[in-house]
Amino acid sequence: MAPVHPAGRAVPLLVAGPAAAASTLAALGFLNVRHVGDTIGRAATIKLARSIWVKGLEALTAETLLAADRAGLLDEVGASLGPHWLAEADARLERMLAHGSRRAAEMAEAARLLEHLGVDPLLTHGTVARQQALGALALDPVPEGLAARLAALRDGGLR
Repeated sequence: MAPVHPAGRAVPLLVAGPAAAASTLAALGFLNVRHVGDTIGRAATIKLARSIWVKGLEALTAETLLAADRAGLLDEVGASLGPHWLAEADARLERMLAHGSRRAAEMAEAARLLEHLGVDPLLTHGTVARQQALGALALDPVPEGLAARLAALRDGGLR
């Protein structure tokens, strides 16, 4: 439910299926294991539903950064969204640049889940495209700092 690094064995884990699986993980030293029911797939569904919001927020953040940067209004837009927004947006952008392709694949799975549940994945399809576009830049290493990251997006022709 969160990045394994730096949490390590304290990372939140959801387990569905036999309760013994959660007990086994706890006995192996995992500190934050939660059994969410006996139905296989329930934990994955929770994770994907959560990811729709998390990765979608990231995609919206990237588009906001692109627009504000290209309009020359990054500081003004950032200030209007709160005193810590630019730092949080920078952290989200770094994760998308480092892991966008993997996140796009996860969101494609989330879109299939939505379709299975009878929900049109309109925004989720956009999230797939934005995450994939950022990951496809293949910036290795990812530049340090928001200004350098935004310059790399401009240089990479990201739209």
